[in-house]
Amino acid sequence: MASLFYRRFWGLIGDRVKGEVLGVLNGAELPRGWNDTLIVLIPKVDKPEKLKELRPISLCTILYKLISKVLANRLKLVLPEVISQSQSTFVPGRLITDNVSASRLVV
Repeated sequence: MASLFYRRFWGLIGDRVKGEVLGVLNGAELPRGWNDTLIVLIPKVDKPEKLKELRPISLCTILYKLISKVLANRLKLVLPEVISQSQSTFVPGRLITDNVSASRLVV
């Protein structure tokens, strides 16, 4: 269902949606179809002729996005404790080239 559906009918379905999402987050099996994703190519230019002129996007279900967002927010709290200071990729404010520069100084 589109996000507009959830917004419009949240008063009717909100408690059920929260219950289902919390169930999955607390260990219940992910219901079939919740992680189905459609990949679509969006043109970067008016008349694309080459693959590099298209941008792929993934269209996930709203429920899957809710679960993913909650998990990502939970991980944000733990990641600083499990990522070493030498890790640079995927850490905000750090560049992969930071390690190269640091390793040259040490050697």
